[in-house]
Parts: sequence; structure tokens; C-alpha cells
Amino acid sequence: MNHPPDFPPLPNIPGGWIQPIRQAHEEIQAAYARAAAVLQQNDPDPLRLRFHAHQLRHHIVALLDPLAVQVARDDWLLLAANAVGALIADLENAQRIASRRNKSQLHFFKPVQIQQTGWRGRPRKLIDRDWLADAVSAHRNISIRELARHLRMDPKTLRSRLRFHGLHQRFADLGDQELDVITRHFKRDKPSSGLRYLIGHLRQQGIKIQKERVRRSLLRVDGLGQALRRRRTIVHREYISPRPNAKWHMDGHHKLIRHGIVIHAFVDGYDRMCTGIRASNNNKSETVLEVFLQAVQTHGVPSRVRGDRGGENVLVSVWMIKHHGPGRGSFSWGLSTRNTPSERFWVEVGSQVVRAWRCFLSRLERLHKLDVDDPCHLWLIHHLFLDTINDELAKFAAEWNAHPMRGRGNISPEDARFLGRSAEGMYADDVQRIHPDVLRRYRNAEGMLIPSVHLTC
Repeated sequence: MNHPPDFPPLPNIPGGWIQPIRQAHEEIQAAYARAAAVLQQNDPDPLRLRFHAHQLRHHIVALLDPLAVQVARDDWLLLAANAVGALIADLENAQRIASRRNKSQLHFFKPVQIQQTGWRGRPRKLIDRDWLADAVSAHRNISIRELARHLRMDPKTLRSRLRFHGLHQRFADLGDQELDVITRHFKRDKPSSGLRYLIGHLRQQGIKIQKERVRRSLLRVDGLGQALRRRRTIVHREYISPRPNAKWHMDGHHKLIRHGIVIHAFVDGYDRMCTGIRASNNNKSETVLEVFLQAVQTHGVPSRVRGDRGGENVLVSVWMIKHHGPGRGSFSWGLSTRNTPSERFWVEVGSQVVRAWRCFLSRLERLHKLDVDDPCHLWLIHHLFLDTINDELAKFAAEWNAHPMRGRGNISPEDARFLGRSAEGMYADDVQRIHPDVLRRYRNAEGMLIPSVHLTC
């Protein structure tokens, strides 16, 4: 490391510096300290290193220029410029090292094998039939063009491989009347759900229908509701996560807290996959850890987790640090309002599940003398309805994971995870959940052994 440990203080002058100069210096000093602290981690996140280097290069340097004019001391300017420049260089160098280290720990599926034919022209590309069958199955919505781009081949070549293996992207042989019956039943259970959730619901049933047919069915069954739900598109900030299981976002939903019910969930930042969700009758850290470990058993161990500073998140943070080791940012704290993936997810949980239960429980209070201050009444509510709420949450999570996403080519979270595992790589904890026969077929060229992982705290 070539950067000095601290940003140089302002030179002493009689009477001291005016407030704007002190404020600018304090802001630069704080940003410098935050960036330097990241470099002290044992295994820093490459994205965090890139973020701090970008902040210094584009924001702090822009603030340093007018500050240097006001200070008007060449010796101090030289120290300040050298410190910031050295820190940026160290951050960028550390990012390159961390990226290489991170990539060396990944395992890549190779569904495409190159076959040398001995003839002129490009070598033949062989696609594993099982992987291809999964990619074009009825519960997925990956287009031929998107799949060809992922496999780096021409769509015509991909279509010929599909024909060779006897695979087709067939749509369900379902008439309009039969489709309308399914749509009507879905709208009866989920009156506030729209096109994308209906497609996800159909996909969960193994029914693949053209999007336009589903849209027309909704108009026939619920034309007025479609008109009422039209809203202007909301532009969200871009969020980037490098691969599946790179970072999970955890949060709690407290809209039913009046009735002693809290919902905890985990969302993968890369593909927006809901990896775990459960309603509980408490907000204890032991309960949150249990939800987390169940998600880990199904989806693998995330490299990092982000949550707010609530006490219920403490045991998850301890488990992550014990599992991955200290000093690498395995658990990061932040405001839940800035937790973009999970906050968007909670909006849907509220509209699809929680709102109806909130109205129902409020009606029990208003009309049937439910007393939320009576522990016996709350116990009865939990005994009668908690399992049903969790069944609805599980069904919602399945439909969420299968619904087409805007801005991602209308692929679902499950599709994004499926493609991301082969394109961006998998962590060792993910690889262990794959059948050994599949690993032998897809393992990387180095044939790396997979270490054992014990999911204990």
C-alpha cells in the first residue's frame, strides 16, 4: 500500500479557516478514511473497491480542485493530491487482485463442448441435451434469441440442435375458454395481481401460453380491473450484483405486527430470486437465523448478506462472519429504505398477500371483539391462521420466482439464476448441491475438488 494512512490536515493559519473550507476538508477526509478502511479488509468485495475508487476519482477530486484554490498552499496541495492519487491506485490494484481471487473460487458449468471434426470451417458445438431440455421446458421463458446469446451461437444453429435432440418450445394446447377459467380462478384468489403474476402462475402449473393470449384472457375476464391498474412506469435506480449468491438482502415486514406477526425474507440481489420467506409470531434473531439456514439448505451459502441494524439480524451476521471469516464484509449494515431489491419485493408481498390479511384481522377486531392486547387472543390468531399465511407466502414466492421481469428480457428470477450459474459462475457452496453426475459433465477444465461445508452456527 502506497497511500498515507490519513488525509493531510489543513495547514495552521491565524484565526483558522472559514466554515466552507473546513466542511470541504472534512468531507474529503471522511471519504478518504472510508476508502482506506475497505483496503484493510482481508477479502474485500471488488464492487466496493470499485465504488470507492469511483467516488474518489469523480467526486472527491472535483471537490479538491476548488479547495486547493482557497487554501493556496502548493506544499499542502502536493501532499493532498499524492494521497488521493495513491489511494485511488491502491484501490484499483486491490480490485484487480480481489476480482482474480474471486474468479478463482468460482466454478463454471460448460453446457457447450467443442468438437474438432477435422473438416474445414469452425469446430462443431455440442450442447448437453439435459441442460438444453431444462432451458426450453414449460416452466421457463427464455427465448431462442436470449438462449443463443447466452451460448454464443447463432439462433439458427441453436434451432437445429433443438431439432436434433427432439426438443421444442411448444405452447400448451389450451383453448380460450379453458384459459379464461384458469384466469378467472386466479383473479378470484388474487384480485390485485396482473399479467406478469398470471404468467408466473401458469408457468408454475407447467402451462406455457403466449403472452398476448394471456393478455387477451385478462381483458376478457377483468377488463375493468386492467384499466384501473394502469400506472405510469416508475424509474428505479440501477442495482448491480455480479452473480447468483453474491449478495442476499434480508429484511422484515411489520405490517401485521399489531397482531403479533412478522414476515422475514431473503432476496438475491443478482436475479431477484426470493430464497426464503416466512411469517412468525416473533421477531427474535433465532427465528431469522432459522429462516436463513433453511434458505441456505435450498439455495447455497451467499458470499455476502445485507440487512439493517435491527437486533433480529445479529445471529445471521455472526453466522456469516464465522462461516466466511472476519474482515471481508460478509455482512453489511444499512438503512432498509436503501435496500433496493428487498424494498421492491415487500411492495409485492404487501399487495399480493399482506393487505388482505390485514383487512381480515382488522375486521375481527372491529366486528368480532378480537383484543390485540390479550395474549390468549393473539395465540389463537397464530394457531388458526399462521400456517395459512405461510402457505400463501410460499405460493406467492413461487409465482414471484416465475414471473417475467421488466428490463431483463422478460425472463423470470428462476431463469436469470439458471443462466447466471453458467455465465457468471457458482460459488463452491452452490456446487455441493449439484448431483455428482452433473458436476462431472459440467465441471471446469481444472477439475477442482469441492470442499465440504457444514451448515452449523
